[in-house]
Amino acid sequence: MKTILVGINAKFIHTNLAVRYLTAELKNNGLNAEFKEFTISQHFEDIIQDLYLTSCDAIAFSCYIWNIDLINKIIINLKKVRPELFIIMGGPEVSFESIEVMNENDGVDLIITGEGEGVLPSLIRCLGENEDYSDLPGILFKARGEIYKTETNNEVITTQLSLSDPYNLGEVLHPEKIYYYETSRGCPHNCSFCLSGRNSKLRYAPLERVKDDLLFFIQNRVKQVKFVDRTFNSDKERACEIFRYLIENDNGYTNFHFEIGGELLDGQTMSILETAPPGLFQFEIGIQSTNDETLEAIHRKGDQYKLFENIHYLMRLKSIHIHVDLIAGLPYEDFFQFRSSFNDVFALKTDMLQLGFLKLIKGSELRLCQHDYDYVYTKQAPYEVLSSHKISFGELIRLKQVEKMLNLYWNSGKMKHTIDYVVSYLESSAFKFFDDLAQSWYRIQGQENNHKYETMLKHLQNFLLDRYPDHEKVIYYLMHFDYYKQSKQYKPWCKEADTNYPVIIPKVDMHELLQNRAFIESCLPEYIDLPVKQMLSKVQFILTPPELVSVFAPIVTEVIEFWQAGEVPDQLSDEVKRNAVILFHYSENKARNNNEHTCKLIILSDKLKKQTAI
Repeated sequence: MKTILVGINAKFIHTNLAVRYLTAELKNNGLNAEFKEFTISQHFEDIIQDLYLTSCDAIAFSCYIWNIDLINKIIINLKKVRPELFIIMGGPEVSFESIEVMNENDGVDLIITGEGEGVLPSLIRCLGENEDYSDLPGILFKARGEIYKTETNNEVITTQLSLSDPYNLGEVLHPEKIYYYETSRGCPHNCSFCLSGRNSKLRYAPLERVKDDLLFFIQNRVKQVKFVDRTFNSDKERACEIFRYLIENDNGYTNFHFEIGGELLDGQTMSILETAPPGLFQFEIGIQSTNDETLEAIHRKGDQYKLFENIHYLMRLKSIHIHVDLIAGLPYEDFFQFRSSFNDVFALKTDMLQLGFLKLIKGSELRLCQHDYDYVYTKQAPYEVLSSHKISFGELIRLKQVEKMLNLYWNSGKMKHTIDYVVSYLESSAFKFFDDLAQSWYRIQGQENNHKYETMLKHLQNFLLDRYPDHEKVIYYLMHFDYYKQSKQYKPWCKEADTNYPVIIPKVDMHELLQNRAFIESCLPEYIDLPVKQMLSKVQFILTPPELVSVFAPIVTEVIEFWQAGEVPDQLSDEVKRNAVILFHYSENKARNNNEHTCKLIILSDKLKKQTAI
């Protein structure tokens, strides 16, 4: 009997851990199984054709809020052309309200309502040997026109997580994909909007097994390993051991993403993290809200002062990508209270602030007590809240618009230093800035989403210069700095200002600097023997007026006082001699530097040094 496990991912770069686990469990039990992956952007007809041609006997779908609609469509039509095919559904999206799921889809034969690793091998063996499976725990099935349900075995009698190796299936790992990995299951929290802590005792995979698996990823130089542990550092000693192991075995390319409890970080953990190479780790930290009444309602009351202090500390390290989360639509948080939460969290200046919107997922406490908060939400997945007792649909639309601006200009990293300067020195409220920017965007650009980068830049520049006309010069240079941190290619979006504020140094001056051995030894020592022509493809220079050097000095990778290392070439133009220079070095390993390139602020002369404020 042949079984196919199907994962349908949100994006091509994603992978499905569940179908790998289940395939490994079936194979380890001597059963014939393989997995297939698709994406939600593929046509369902193509997926059906692919699955039909496998000639399998049973097929099991891994169901989540992002793929359930497509899966239902596939099942209904696949059953029409293969009525004898035994179709199974499993995963969090069908583990709750499963009777309704089966009533709505005639093509489903059986639903697994809990963890599938212990049930699926027994089920497939029963199907292959034509035996009764009705006593298996945690299943829902049809028989004689009726639906029968068995109780899920939620009792956990061990703290050890024993699962088959999901990456020992002969799979060739793709260099651009994200590979998911689990070292623990369950969560110490019991958030009312989530399922991870529900009826789930924390279990941990054997540490030596974890180390062997992680070394496999490192040796295969995958781009990113994303841990699915809901609170990776719930066991501090164990987390420290894994952090230390990854630091010791760093390959300079692979990075590791963790969801952590920020308030759980202590001195021992921080001392280890201080030694981590830049870009090795990424941390995602759920804050959700700073409103006390809201945090109490969702069971997330904790030491928020310590949480914020720890995030500040991590940001000062400048070596770990920090991602924090807020959720709009939570109980007791109205538009103005959310604005306050946004300002509190944005002040952390993390690499990414994800503004999410509450989803009443099946089985969650908030879904079960939705009437207490007058929740209105979408009938179809992902069950996103449309309004509540505290926030209207119109206000949520406004927050969606703020989210778009936040993603375009901050989370993308494309204009981060410009926004940081404006919010820090020219604005009283980060939320008001993004809200006003959003209103301007939708008034001028409309609802269209596919805007060119040039359109984004022009809109931001026009908005900023209208808002802060006395700060035109610093805005102009900061926007160019942000642009070249991302890309070498020069596409000026504001040519009319080039005469007033020259940015790109003339080519002849660029050649003079790259031909100067003292300059290369001081600023680009790794290129000391490289021909100028090859260097030109790897670097870019922009001019920086002396009065703005103090603005750029804190945000560049390094400040170099070249006049102490060598003589400034006489052939340089007066324009270059009057300014400092920022040198961008375009590395090929962007997986580890968050898509930003190295940049160095170069003070060319002692005379220029005296004119700056550093």
